[in-house]
Amino acid sequence: TGEVLAAVAADLGETDTVPPERPPIPGWDQLTLASIRARLARLDEAQLAALHAWEQAHAGRPAVLSMLEKRIVKLRLAAAALAGEVPDA
Repeated sequence: TGEVLAAVAADLGETDTVPPERPPIPGWDQLTLASIRARLARLDEAQLAALHAWEQAHAGRPAVLSMLEKRIVKLRLAAAALAGEVPDA
């Protein structure tokens, strides 16, 4: 999973995604880590990437950025498992 995390970080760092004009989740900037964590399970990878772009361009909270990246890794690993693929460890 270390390589997958590195790939996600690289993907998010190299994206040409322009942060949305408003955070994808209302009141995002005021949410606590616990509140953010509770919402992540309902979001898909595109939504998580949009939130990552917003967070990176605005508050830039390292713990939030890391949490978003790890959630994307989890989604990618789950998708790979469903497809019968085994990512490099």
